[in-house]
Amino acid sequence: INYNDIPVRVTPLRYGDPIKWLYNQSEGIPGYLRVDMTSQEVTLVRLEEGIRYSESEYFMRNIHRWLRFQYPTKIFADVSFEIDDNGAPYWVASTVEYRIGFWSGRDIGGVVLVNAVTGESEYYDVASAPEWIDQVYDSEMILQQLVYNGKYRSGFWNSIFGQKGVLTPTEGYNYIALDDDVWLYTGMTSVVSDESNVGFILSNQRTK
Repeated sequence: INYNDIPVRVTPLRYGDPIKWLYNQSEGIPGYLRVDMTSQEVTLVRLEEGIRYSESEYFMRNIHRWLRFQYPTKIFADVSFEIDDNGAPYWVASTVEYRIGFWSGRDIGGVVLVNAVTGESEYYDVASAPEWIDQVYDSEMILQQLVYNGKYRSGFWNSIFGQKGVLTPTEGYNYIALDDDVWLYTGMTSVVSDESNVGFILSNQRTK
């Protein structure tokens, strides 16, 4: 994520085993790790109140089960751990919509934000999601849509015969922290030649 204009990775601590969960679940997980991607410095951030909703919880406080019971009609994509500008922990759960028919044109329609300490949640459509969120669209979905865009830009038959102007993302991608957001970066190349990149893509992972 982009935290105060610094690219960092964040992850909550986990219970080591069911016994440790049994003796500590009333207080919750005491904190999370924040890794500076530039300096590799690791910070253990301790919270005044523990994280009570996470992937390592059991029963109703497991974040996936909690989301399913709170929003039984939603289809969820990835659930990612993020922190807001003040360092408060949240789970960001993107919800799937299909733009073509019932099961085609997979895309993101909104996001559910869950406070990892209290379990309070709220749904936002993509346009109204808080700006501190960095990952609404996961990388694999963006890359798959880039493949479709490059392949069918001149029609279905052209994607099979001739392939004029058909493009595809290059292998590999990376991330850039820019304007308080995280952007996916990858090259684009022609499928009918061995030329080097014909251009590159920067895609905002919050707005696409």
